[in-house]
Amino acid sequence: MSGLRFRAVVPERGYDAELAVEAGRTLALVGPNGAGKSTTVDLIAGLLRAAEGYLAVGDTVLVDSARGRFTPPHERRLAVLGQEPLLFPHLRVQANVEFGPRSQGRSREEARRRATHLLEEVDAARFSRRFPAQLSGGQAARVALARALASQPRAVLLDEPFAALDVHAAPQMRRVLGAELRRSSVPAVLVTHDLLDVLALADDLAVIENGRIVECAPTAEVLRAPSSAFAAGLAGVNHVRGRTEGETCCGPNRVSRSVASATKRWGPTRRPSPCGPPRPSRSTPSHPRAARETCGRGSSRTSPTVGE
Repeated sequence: MSGLRFRAVVPERGYDAELAVEAGRTLALVGPNGAGKSTTVDLIAGLLRAAEGYLAVGDTVLVDSARGRFTPPHERRLAVLGQEPLLFPHLRVQANVEFGPRSQGRSREEARRRATHLLEEVDAARFSRRFPAQLSGGQAARVALARALASQPRAVLLDEPFAALDVHAAPQMRRVLGAELRRSSVPAVLVTHDLLDVLALADDLAVIENGRIVECAPTAEVLRAPSSAFAAGLAGVNHVRGRTEGETCCGPNRVSRSVASATKRWGPTRRPSPCGPPRPSRSTPSHPRAARETCGRGSSRTSPTVGE
């Protein structure tokens, strides 16, 4: 499998998660505060070391705790973009973007050509002679994106990159970032609390709770029929928990007969999850007929937990 493959265990934080992102796709990682989103980014970037871990991008294994392999952050060729652009204040915009290629040993001319090209792509070429202090928040974010891509990273990690932008700058940056990610064809992980980020950028959506991935599937499928309370709240639909009595299992995935009936009524079974084996869906659309279908067989009881 190409793309990014990641698994890590951090016992002191109660973290045990696994992710896979195909090349050219963006995975949005969402969840409650303290669930482990930023921990995931830190582990992939190498800023935090796991007790047990594995990380590979393409054919390159960066971390394999079973074999004692740990690649330091500066050798991983991963781009990390956070809320702050963190541009070098003493360098002009052009020099900021040239920094990555130059630090990799590229010639000054090659670095200049790549920086100029990327600044044009993110519509920031007209700022090339300015210092960071002379840029607005949106302009600095564009430059930070160009600098991140200039070193031709193996993968891109985005930790709420639009949180500090105003309502006018954020949509522009989503368009620019989406276009650049599609053009570069690298795997990307996007940590966000904003549904607009998910809809605009994410091919796949994963939900993390208490350090575990509880749901992961293509974005449209998760939002159409979420199987976790958090994803249901994000999508604005009801999340139904239930208990069946009597004959409850049918088929290889051990989906309860009542839930299987609702699945048949409301849509096909999900495609395999990009983050591991599929989990039975426990959500139904916010519709009374769906609720009756779910609890109308056997002696099943349901209790809405979100959106009532």
